[in-house]
Amino acid sequence: MSGWANQAGVAYQQARAILTCLEAVDGQYGPVAAICVESETDAFDLELLDETKSLIAAQQIKTRQLSDSWGPAEIIAILNSFDTVHAAGDALFGITLGGRLGPRGEGLRDALERAHALSTTEPLLNVTGDKLTAAAATIAMRTRLIVDPTPTSALLNAARKQVIAHLGSPGFDAVSEADDIVHRLYMLVTERASQPRPEDRLVVLDDVRTAFHGAFVSTAGRWDISTKEAYFEAINGLPESRAVDVDLRRLRTPIEQAAGVEAAQVHLADLIDHRDHRLSLVSGQSGSGKSTLSDSMRRLGAAHSSTAVLLVDAQRYVPGRFWVLVSDAAAATLNRPSSIELARGFLADPDSILVLDSVSEIPESTRHELTAEIHHAVSSRPHCEIVLIGRDPAVLNSVVPVGVERSAYQLVGVPPDGQQKIVARVVADIDSSHQAFGVIEKIRYALGSASAVPYLLEMAAQLVARGFDIKGRAQMYTVFAAEMARKTGVVNLQISLLGLGIVFSELLTRGLRQCDQFDWSILLNSAADRLRTSGIDISADELRRVAIRGGFVAYEDYDQIVRPAHDSLADFVSALALSKGVVDAPTSVDSNDYLRLRFLVEMAGIADEIAILVCRDLPLAVAEFAQFEYPNLTPDAPSIATNLCRILLPEHMTADAAVQMSSGSKRNLTTLGRAPSCYVSAPELAESSASSGLFEFRGGPLSAAERIWRAHLDSRLTATGYPAQIPTTAEKAAEAVREHTAETRRQLRLIVDATIRADLRTRVLELATPEPCLIKILMRRSDSEPYWPVIYLSSGATTVELCEDFPDADEQAKRGWGSVDSILRTTPADTARDLVRKALNDLADWRWL
Repeated sequence: MSGWANQAGVAYQQARAILTCLEAVDGQYGPVAAICVESETDAFDLELLDETKSLIAAQQIKTRQLSDSWGPAEIIAILNSFDTVHAAGDALFGITLGGRLGPRGEGLRDALERAHALSTTEPLLNVTGDKLTAAAATIAMRTRLIVDPTPTSALLNAARKQVIAHLGSPGFDAVSEADDIVHRLYMLVTERASQPRPEDRLVVLDDVRTAFHGAFVSTAGRWDISTKEAYFEAINGLPESRAVDVDLRRLRTPIEQAAGVEAAQVHLADLIDHRDHRLSLVSGQSGSGKSTLSDSMRRLGAAHSSTAVLLVDAQRYVPGRFWVLVSDAAAATLNRPSSIELARGFLADPDSILVLDSVSEIPESTRHELTAEIHHAVSSRPHCEIVLIGRDPAVLNSVVPVGVERSAYQLVGVPPDGQQKIVARVVADIDSSHQAFGVIEKIRYALGSASAVPYLLEMAAQLVARGFDIKGRAQMYTVFAAEMARKTGVVNLQISLLGLGIVFSELLTRGLRQCDQFDWSILLNSAADRLRTSGIDISADELRRVAIRGGFVAYEDYDQIVRPAHDSLADFVSALALSKGVVDAPTSVDSNDYLRLRFLVEMAGIADEIAILVCRDLPLAVAEFAQFEYPNLTPDAPSIATNLCRILLPEHMTADAAVQMSSGSKRNLTTLGRAPSCYVSAPELAESSASSGLFEFRGGPLSAAERIWRAHLDSRLTATGYPAQIPTTAEKAAEAVREHTAETRRQLRLIVDATIRADLRTRVLELATPEPCLIKILMRRSDSEPYWPVIYLSSGATTVELCEDFPDADEQAKRGWGSVDSILRTTPADTARDLVRKALNDLADWRWL
């Protein structure tokens, strides 16, 4: 096809063409009669035509290596080529770019989306200026830009699954048969694209069906009563799982935090039956029980034959093909091929719940595309409820389309009584002579708050019950892996784990934790080659055998998808490879990399390059990571700490500011003074620290920089004001609360701008800003505290009202209780400071301020 520079590009475009042909057969694009696989004007690679040969939709498809980003000039050139095409005013256009966008390309994509949402070209022209023609700008309002890093092999795998859905009841050779059909479709598209005349470049829908050699049947089923009954029957027929009581709580709003309201535990039945919003978020650290929660929701809904809960792995999402997630998940549960029609029916069923797991673990560019498709799904009426699950609540929030209300929950692990049950069960299975109480106390001492994480708790309980001394997460995973190897007869464990660490390091760098068989084989071969360059002779086949036999990976979905037995295992083996130097440290990280870096610093301490990475990309993890820094002060430690402070406090470090230190036999001291960075005696340090303060620290330069940054934040977030007088009338109370609420919001912005570094401000403000609510004040004044009781209710805007009696509000609408005197007890500025402090602690998941 024209415009393609290499065979890889041709293969990518052909794979997209095959998927489009199959989707057209399934009615995805409406009344499509034929697909032209090469536009006469070269503006498009695919044109979807109706029976009159009028254009319904068109696509331009290009790809390149992930190392090369797409810039705005290239996208604008594609858009300008569209204005040469005479199309109906309702025709839709698409640009699919394989690879990734650069920063300016992302800005253009955002402008395209705003132009579409607002039905005006202004946002687009503000970005493109006069580089975009007026006609192209108008067409751009009905153009969707999809950026898809999915490799060609994964697209062909998706086509294979779609073909299987058309085979009715496929036999054991379904995969082989589907491969043959995909190959025939590939050759069909290639042959038509090479024809010189436009009418010969058409693929009609019967051509697609003919490629099945008579095996084509209508897609399997609809989402109707009989399908739902079959779905419930399939869920109820699943093997019993060991129940784990997870502690699910509504994520506290800033108002509830300020009022000191403890978030109540949420029961699964409430999460399913009492849905106040059509979109919910559930966050929790790795191993906190997110998968257990999802499975419990599914079983609970099926047990009462009331709510169909469909579990979907968001890591398998392919941009532009949201329905495939639904279809594949339904097919896996029903044990029969699914279809577009079934997926559409499920998404339109208000009595169903779609659970998207691992949302915060997918790459950022892919999350952006997922946001657009979720927006389309929740814009339909009616639609199912959607639950997004992932590690990072901030990332989950970023996936929620603008203007869509959501309920937010947090998995805080297993409550104490649930911990006792898990440990008692594990101990009984291994050695009944152990006392569960003694085992759990050892685990809590070693893991701290992480002992509430079900996966870690059960792993630790198994090891402690067998007599192992647990000292930390990394050491626990090391021992656990050795135990798995011992029980399964695996040899060469350490070398094999390094090889798997090379594999998963590459996947994690791509933002993935799973891949198909094709990429898995390539990655294993690459890992074996890298180990051989280090003098370690091991084959890709040996790495594959250890991965499977040791239970470190699982094969799913017709043996095409390879994933770690648990996501945290990918982080662990990657950290192991990093600690041994067989892979290079990443040049940038995000929240998905937290756990592998956490493993790394526990294994090997904190190297300078890791300290820079954490300060730059994961600054709110600095306090936690600093505890693993070895107390080894090198001669250049003051200058390193100065550089780290410049990263942590870029707006507050003057040109001549520098870290100075004093190192003694009993304690290390530091201060932020004037250049140069150096060691000085303790008396000199105390004298020079008069204006900035003198701080004790343990560890190295990262610990010193963290201590200085923490002191900077503490000094600006400490309360300084005096409480206001308690109002004497109800009207004055209402007015005081209105003024306090408005001024608190204003102070929040001022304090965040003056205190927090620029790249963290948006996240801190989002979490710290009180949600809109209706504040009702009881008009009757009490003679003792609380003088003016208050109730907070959900609302689209913040308003204050007086009432004779509190309403019998729905429990879901309540956001907390308080009083006017508790609100006015601190000034607006001090209230804002407290909200910012709590937001920083929550974002860090570490109480360091």
